[in-house]
Amino acid sequence: MKLLLLILLLITFNVTAQTYVKVADKPEYAKYEQWCKVKINKTVYQYGKYKVMKINGQYSDSLGNYVAVNPVKIVWSEGVVSPEGRNSITVDPNEMCIRVVTTIQVWRRYPSIADFYANWVTNKIAK
Repeated sequence: MKLLLLILLLITFNVTAQTYVKVADKPEYAKYEQWCKVKINKTVYQYGKYKVMKINGQYSDSLGNYVAVNPVKIVWSEGVVSPEGRNSITVDPNEMCIRVVTTIQVWRRYPSIADFYANWVTNKIAK
């Protein structure tokens, strides 16, 4: 039983991810970091809803104020990033859906040693 436990423990240590960059891989890791830190554009879709009623052909909120009255109370959805064409919130008949599309710059990939050895060294990432 102790031998089985020792073998399982040794396997666990061998399976864990790399936690340091080998000296021979440092130049390649520097290339990987530069590749990861290139900024790319990402489109973010944010959905919100606003309670409205249609009175005499014009939209107003539940208190009878017209939509143009400030401040407008908008309830934003929790998961604001969603693919094109998917609404992440449910809109009732007396609510209006608002969609904001923003383009932001993000790193191409967040660099990590585990990702370097799992994807960059094994050519799973298109360089």
